[in-house]
Amino acid sequence: MNSLGGAFMPAVGEDYENEAAKEAERVRLSQAAEQAEARARAEHAQRLEEAQRQYAAQQQAAQTAALERAKAEALAQAEAQAAAKAEADAAAAQEDASPETATHTPMHAEAAELAQAYAAAAETLSGISGEEEEAAEEAPAAEEAADEASPVEQAAAAEALRAENAARLREAVAQQQRQLREAELARRAEQQATLAEAQQQAGVTTDALREHTMPIKQEPRSPLESDLRPADAAQLKDIYQRDQKLAEMRSRAQVDPSTELRRAQAWAELPARERRSCAAEVSRITKNYKRGHYAVLGLRRSASQMEIRQRYRQKALLVHPEKNPSPDARLAFEQLREAGETLADDRLRDARMTRKTQRQQEEKLDHFRGEVLAFAETSAEYLQARLREFPRVLYGAAAVSFLLV
Repeated sequence: MNSLGGAFMPAVGEDYENEAAKEAERVRLSQAAEQAEARARAEHAQRLEEAQRQYAAQQQAAQTAALERAKAEALAQAEAQAAAKAEADAAAAQEDASPETATHTPMHAEAAELAQAYAAAAETLSGISGEEEEAAEEAPAAEEAADEASPVEQAAAAEALRAENAARLREAVAQQQRQLREAELARRAEQQATLAEAQQQAGVTTDALREHTMPIKQEPRSPLESDLRPADAAQLKDIYQRDQKLAEMRSRAQVDPSTELRRAQAWAELPARERRSCAAEVSRITKNYKRGHYAVLGLRRSASQMEIRQRYRQKALLVHPEKNPSPDARLAFEQLREAGETLADDRLRDARMTRKTQRQQEEKLDHFRGEVLAFAETSAEYLQARLREFPRVLYGAAAVSFLLV
């Protein structure tokens, strides 16, 4: 009996070891497959984003080139018209000029050329027709005054006219540039709104949030900013910064696939109790990261610098990637390090508390404003209902008084 039991026990032990090895192999293969699938999804998303970026750049370049060509053609046409008018005016002035004023004809031609050039440029660039009519009405009077003036006065008048025309031309060009910028901003805002609506149908993601908050960050005068309250803008900025930090953490956490495979094998070989302990600490840190740095360290807000440093060292030993083979250990360690560095620095901690206090005050103010508006709407509806019932009440009171009389 003893020999039979002794022969049976090793077989049971070998079966148990084989089952454990098979289970570890299945876990390792499943984790490797999940990691490969995640990398494939990330590469596909990156390629898609790159293609969208290239297409947007090509569209922007094509539109810019079209605007530049149109502007160059308009300027060339304006210069040709100005030159033709100037030549015609010069020829007419030479034919009609007297011997006394023949020496000053080039000066008159230059003044007329500058006036015509300004009028044509203003009409082409900014569409200002009022100034062109005024210049056309003042041109005969200026020519008569120039005929009666001395050569020195005529030279001074021509110089003043040249300076005035140059200033007006610069103003017209600046106005056209402002109009082009405003039109471009409006077009970009419309495209951004269309893209946001399209992506909203597919679901809100961090990539979409980053893409739609970028215009507000780059262009303070963007039309998209007018639709946001200060509290919403601050919240979006906070979310965007947090998303940037998470992206940096994930990029730092990416290592060689062979290293990840060894970590997965070590994770599969750990006993179930130790695996649960490591996973619980990593999960606690990643879940509490949104609640704040004190929640990550598991401390109260009244904790001292000594307590913060001690707790950071304790947690760092538990979730360090070299000691904890959990798949999310690197991300948890980066979040823990950020919390420790922020709370250890008085300046960073005070700045963070100030931002949080301001955000809470803005949220309270928005909540109070909403309650006031709701109370006002409810009061208005109540008064309207009472006013609708007032004729019936008045009629009933009159009927009762008539019966009593």
